[in-house]
Amino acid sequence: MTKALYILLSQLAINSLILVVLAVACNFLPDSPFKSFLNANALAPLQPYMKYINWFLPVEEIICILEVWVVCIAQYFFWELCQKILNSVSSNSSTNGLTSVGK
Repeated sequence: MTKALYILLSQLAINSLILVVLAVACNFLPDSPFKSFLNANALAPLQPYMKYINWFLPVEEIICILEVWVVCIAQYFFWELCQKILNSVSSNSSTNGLTSVGK
């Protein structure tokens, strides 16, 4: 029981340390570059016409579809990177006398 408790406490300590490091890193990042543009009401003259523009060009749906597409493309590139890494590791291990899976 004490070993499980030790593992749990160490995981909690590591998780809290990671969160602190991420919070400190986020404090160094700049503010949003779009904040001044959105606060300046640059789109105020278009406000009465936005419902008509959105009827012809559904901006919200376009943004949602674009988000899904970008996530899918990012996953594909990540998968390709993982395959290249695994292939290089397996080819290096086969030259050292170790057998690789799938060859």
